[in-house]
Amino acid sequence: LLKKVEFWLYIVVLFCATFFFFYRDQVDTVTHSIFFWHSILHGNLTGGYQAYIDTIFSDIPHGVDTPGIYEPLAYIIVGILSMPLVILNELGKLNFASRWMSLYVKVQQLLLFFGCVYMIYKIQNEIEKNMKKAEYAAFLFLSNLGALYFAVIIGQIEIYAVFFCLCGIYYWIKDDYKKFIFFFSISIPLKMFSLLIFVPLILIKQKNVWKVAGSVILGCVFLIIGKVIWSGNDAYGILTAEPKERVILALQSNTLPGGVGTDGIPIFICLYILICVFVYLSQRKGALWGIYISFVVYATLFLFVGQYPYWIVVITPFVPFLIANNTMDKKINLILEMLFWVFYILASCFYHTWIAGYSIVERMMLPKLFGFNMNIKYHSVSDFLNTYGIGKLAPVFVGVYAAALIALVILNYPGERVFSKAAGISESMLNKLRILSIVPFMIL
Repeated sequence: LLKKVEFWLYIVVLFCATFFFFYRDQVDTVTHSIFFWHSILHGNLTGGYQAYIDTIFSDIPHGVDTPGIYEPLAYIIVGILSMPLVILNELGKLNFASRWMSLYVKVQQLLLFFGCVYMIYKIQNEIEKNMKKAEYAAFLFLSNLGALYFAVIIGQIEIYAVFFCLCGIYYWIKDDYKKFIFFFSISIPLKMFSLLIFVPLILIKQKNVWKVAGSVILGCVFLIIGKVIWSGNDAYGILTAEPKERVILALQSNTLPGGVGTDGIPIFICLYILICVFVYLSQRKGALWGIYISFVVYATLFLFVGQYPYWIVVITPFVPFLIANNTMDKKINLILEMLFWVFYILASCFYHTWIAGYSIVERMMLPKLFGFNMNIKYHSVSDFLNTYGIGKLAPVFVGVYAAALIALVILNYPGERVFSKAAGISESMLNKLRILSIVPFMIL
């Protein structure tokens, strides 16, 4: 699939993305999962959240910067995947501040990243029994700038949710309804965004209202069980209340004038309901239709809801399917996808400066290799670019990535093709550009 030069370019880029950069939050999530399992193993099922609060006021060298804000199942699953660290902690051998722990977390993220690649290959092979097309879809995810940046360089819990979400979609396509619901019931407590596509996927194949309601409840069963068990835990309530409220407010934040109250009509909520009604009334049921609707839901979310940039990982698996199955518009799709990611990351550098700052390199190999220290001139990419006045263009960057995303939605609607074929650049050159598009951000 890849030429030799492209293959080695990718290996170098992936190695640098994995071992030169590191974002602290995922180590904190793994640390919370270790606290969680420590409490469970010592007979205190609901003590995981309190353990974090206790360590704040102790001399334990835990090195945790962020509170435990996720649902209980999230920490249980992360703890299972981090069981070697859980065991080392129980033996009193774990150094939370060690670079080896950071490295373990990075490798764990990388394994989940490749797990997603494998599931994309399997899903595409179910959409169409064509090995070359399945390999191409997998390559498109491997070389996806957003996946490399936000799942490998930054690395957050979203990639866990994406993996289980893809497992659910795979069984949805195979009409194995029980496994479809099971895997989404794991993905939803990890990141509630999975619920947003779970409902339309049910509505595509199920038209009985009561069965739809029952399926949604089953998909949320682990989330509900966790809330029931931990409902009386004060620490759980304290640590998770503010993030939940923040997400609810974000979903309602961008509005149109009007409505009964003074706050206006929430754009995303209105459009999401319309999408659900549309797929429920529609008779289309194909695998690619479900993929496209999932992409549209997430595109709507990231166009009209304020967000943390690492949330965008949830949309990364869907574009490869659209490009791989729309061969007539492949080149323009590749260009639009690159435009979307380049300008999304550029905009994020100004609105969320921490995604491209000194802090994401200080714990990994670069300081050891080059002797970096905190006495540096620029502490983030935005500091550097603002010296040239580029920060004034941040709203323009938002406009470009939004236009590219909308164009992808329009261009890839499954149905009769209405646009002329784009040409003028070779596919091999586009592959190289995809692989190398992350390099300027690494250098900065």
